[in-house]
Amino acid sequence: MVEGLAERLPADGGELNEWQRLVRAYMVLGDKESAAKALKGAQAAFASDAGQLEQLSAFAKSLGLTTD
Repeated sequence: MVEGLAERLPADGGELNEWQRLVRAYMVLGDKESAAKALKGAQAAFASDAGQLEQLSAFAKSLGLTTD
């Protein structure tokens, strides 16, 4: 599942909940580096949508990730 999302989302864009699922999956697996990379991908995918970016920021904080 994780590999499939990680390949598909950067290519297709995906929806916010799919990006969140990917980030969360990496955190559950203990791979904070990949979670942060996926978060950056999500931020890029939603760069023109302030509402989605705000949701991503809150989501990242809830997982203990920074959004710098």
